[in-house]
This record gives sequence, C-alpha cells and structure tokens, in this order.
Amino acid sequence: MSLRALGRDVDADTVLLPHAHATDQLAAHEVARTAVDSLRAQAVEQVVVGTVVYAAALSALRRVAHEHHSARGNRSGGPAAGDVE
Repeated sequence: MSLRALGRDVDADTVLLPHAHATDQLAAHEVARTAVDSLRAQAVEQVVVGTVVYAAALSALRRVAHEHHSARGNRSGGPAAGDVE
C-alpha cells in the first residue's frame, strides 16, 4: 500500500532521504567492523548475519525514539534541543 493511498501526500525525498542517510552511516559502521583479513564471502556473511540479528533491535530502538520524541512534543522533523544526532 502506498503512502498516498493512506492519505499521506509526501514526496519520497522528504520521507526516505533521512532514512537513507541514517542507514548509510549504519552500513558504513557495520562494514568497517568486519575483519579486514576475512575472505569476501566471510565478510558478506558477517554483514548479513549482523543485519538479521540487529533488525529487531533497531526496530525496537526506533520505537523507543518515537516515544521519546512524541513525549517531548518534537514535531519539527529534526532532533529535539539537546538530542544527539
């Protein structure tokens, strides 16, 4: 189902760009943590296993962050004052 079908008329850049930046930083961090001397197949396996294992944790962290920002009344789309980016 699309966002428009749900009555949310927003462009993809507005919705996806912040997620793309965050996931790019996360992916860079994960790849940097793989063993340098690993064979390519082993490095790919480490990254894929990490993606699967941490997916639930990242979803939970996102829900906690939603609750945090909702409680603070931060509806501006950016970090609340004093929050770490």
